Amino acid sequence: WFGGGVGVKHAVVSFCGDDSFDFDQSWEGKGQYWFSLQDEESNRAGEWDGSESSDLTPKVDVLVSNLTFIGGGDATTNDDGNDALRIRDAAAAKIYNSLFIDFASGAVVIDNDLEGAGDSYDRLVDGDFAFENNVFFDFQNGSTFEEIMNVDGGDFSVLESLLTSGNNSIADPAIGGISRQPDGGLDPRTSSTELNFQAAVSVGDSFFDDVSYIGAFSNGTNWALNWTALDEYGYFGDLVATSNKETEVAEFSIFPNPTNGIAQITFEAEETTSISIEVRNILGQVISTNKQSIPSGSNSAIVDFSTMQNGTYLVTISTDNGSRVTKKIIKK
Repeated sequence: WFGGGVGVKHAVVSFCGDDSFDFDQSWEGKGQYWFSLQDEESNRAGEWDGSESSDLTPKVDVLVSNLTFIGGGDATTNDDGNDALRIRDAAAAKIYNSLFIDFASGAVVIDNDLEGAGDSYDRLVDGDFAFENNVFFDFQNGSTFEEIMNVDGGDFSVLESLLTSGNNSIADPAIGGISRQPDGGLDPRTSSTELNFQAAVSVGDSFFDDVSYIGAFSNGTNWALNWTALDEYGYFGDLVATSNKETEVAEFSIFPNPTNGIAQITFEAEETTSISIEVRNILGQVISTNKQSIPSGSNSAIVDFSTMQNGTYLVTISTDNGSRVTKKIIKK
């Protein structure tokens, strides 16, 4: 993205010869559920630049959560290496609840080579960065933060303090499978109970869904199925056992159906959880979304169809761990 402020959810980029998620010219958007898969020719999973203006303004902070970035593997043929992120030209970023794994170089490079207007390292010193609740694993540059992070000649302790206080870790996230061949060996979900249930932190911004898991995918759902080239060409497999700790919503009922206005939904929940009640029309367009916390046991909710046009709608109840139940209702 070059300029603007578009927010993006559910994005997949695979096998780029350059960078997967590349933005510049003071893009100030937000992102959640981004997946990148690279190979030996790829450069960075993220090249995040600030402004191209001579004074590097306007300065913006990019806000992202629930990324799963898988690098090019053990070796790279790219002359510029294979790092997870390079942040430069006075860009700053706040990164939450994300996984970075299997890169032929390092994890994060924060540039510190511009004078006068100040580079990204200066913004790190000024407190404009955040790294919260992220997991890093399997980088060829090393196995410690000091080995896989680069502040371009700056004081590494500034970044180290941010990583430590933000509950970031270097640990195996137990990805279901990594394959760069169309052999059904790719499953970007994690089987780690620790990362799937009550592991995430809230971003504190209304754009973001509050979910319990780290990374782009819950244990129960690969949302990249049925619409991406990776699925069409046979890369994905079902390699992760769904944990029995996943909260599920049992079958629900809607009354009255058909309705001419207010409809009541009743359902059972196995335990206390957060749910989303979403109404879509038959074209798949989202008409309304209601998020709420519910206790275990019997529950009910009201959906107001009175302002909607007559027709058929789909009502879906979903939990943040991937359980989904959908029913049809007619408004007339």
